[in-house]
Amino acid sequence: MSADVVHCVGHSLGGGVATLIAANFALRRRHVKLYTFGCPRVGAFNTYSALHGRIGKQNIFRVAHDLDPISLIGPYPFIHVNPRPTDRNNMTLPSPTGSLFSTANHAMARYIENVAGPDMTWDDVRLKAAQVDYDNSVLARWLLHEDNDPGWVQYASAKTLGILFKLFQHVLAQISTAVILGLTAVDLLAEMLLNGLYRVKLLGEQVFQLLRYAAQWAGIELAAGAEFTAGIIRLILGKMLATLRFLAADALAHPTRHLLPLQLIVAGGFALSACTAF
Repeated sequence: MSADVVHCVGHSLGGGVATLIAANFALRRRHVKLYTFGCPRVGAFNTYSALHGRIGKQNIFRVAHDLDPISLIGPYPFIHVNPRPTDRNNMTLPSPTGSLFSTANHAMARYIENVAGPDMTWDDVRLKAAQVDYDNSVLARWLLHEDNDPGWVQYASAKTLGILFKLFQHVLAQISTAVILGLTAVDLLAEMLLNGLYRVKLLGEQVFQLLRYAAQWAGIELAAGAEFTAGIIRLILGKMLATLRFLAADALAHPTRHLLPLQLIVAGGFALSACTAF
């Protein structure tokens, strides 16, 4: 291959494949640029930092909608490339549908709407990414207020799981690893099981209040003052993952539901070459 730069581009599971292909070409000392859209996490523990070292962190452009179900799997210890909210090429964008955990957030058409255009640049995409509310402080203060009736958690749906995820994002400010790597409620539960963190009272009362909400959401009855055991956390995690799997399966079944294949084939190459973001 005589190309000066190898561009690897992928959406959804194709983004995971593109990541592995990019790593392979980088291993062969090719100059590689990687672009993923709605990609799942590829590799556990420090795999992400190894990919940074091999491909070059500045050459990895990760675009995801903040509640795209595919981008939320697999759980900890799997970690995204460019995982930190402050990473320049972590372009996590506000979900376009206005609804929590809609599978439409994964549709390729939605990503094209966000980043396509002859005048679009990566800096323009980064400006959109800056609109994501990682802290969710207004929502958290309202739902975590002691006078609030948490009746919303009784409906074990994707919508209320999305609310739980937003609340966990806010409260996880007490746990630096979770904040730094942009982890979610599912990741916290997995880390708790892996490292026995549910025994650590220093996690704070708000974290345990969220665990009680999560148990209620999952339909698990807890006695007053009950301690969180590995078994209870495993049940909550299983329910969350089952909901995510359902959403992910639906999203994967219809990744191009809003695209017209013929138009994409005819115009796709021209659109890609015309977009100054690439």
